[in-house]
Amino acid sequence: MGAYLTFAARLQQATGAGLRSGRLTTLQMNLGKRCNLACRHCHVDASPLRIEVMGDAVMEACLDVLVQRAGLATLDLTGGAPELHPRFRELVVRARALGRMVLVLEGREIRTGDHCFGCTAGAGSSCGGALAG
Repeated sequence: MGAYLTFAARLQQATGAGLRSGRLTTLQMNLGKRCNLACRHCHVDASPLRIEVMGDAVMEACLDVLVQRAGLATLDLTGGAPELHPRFRELVVRARALGRMVLVLEGREIRTGDHCFGCTAGAGSSCGGALAG
């Protein structure tokens, strides 16, 4: 058997260039494991039985990073069901006030009336999901 190459070595061999980081443009925040569904394919093992959510101190630290780094154009919110976090709406409004695009990535949408929770902050917010099951 031959020797295995590391990812970095294989990349160097294939492209002639090493692995380099680019400019950071997105801050992703996982708001917790709370969800109203329990999908077998869930990558974070979220469910109605999970109660873990991002704490206030961590959320404020993430918002501080967003304030300090103008190059972070997008705030990507994920988790179990990020819109179930008690401070979700506040987080979206604060990020939008900083001029950031807000993406809400989830397995399904929780709706009130005609609006997905992730899209109630107006222009610059986008809600995306995958089929639950």
